[in-house]
Amino acid sequence: MVDDNTMVCTLTVGQLKEALGLTEPDPEPTKKEKLTVPEAVEYLNEIGIPITKSTLYRYTMDSTIPFKRFGERKIIFNTTELDSWAQEKLK
Repeated sequence: MVDDNTMVCTLTVGQLKEALGLTEPDPEPTKKEKLTVPEAVEYLNEIGIPITKSTLYRYTMDSTIPFKRFGERKIIFNTTELDSWAQEKLK
């Protein structure tokens, strides 16, 4: 019997697990190994190297940043190489 002082609540299983702290934390997103120009700009900005898309293109033209070219137009960056380059830049 439910009286006026009783609260009734409906929860999904997911909501109940979350309320009880039984949910698994989201796994760390895996770092992409190969990045396009826009992704490389975002990645470098996230790790503390402020850079614009035009500056990144200039660095590729000057060969001052590691990259690979596929065909005449496609430019790809390796995250490990970008990390090493960024460490040198931050010194």
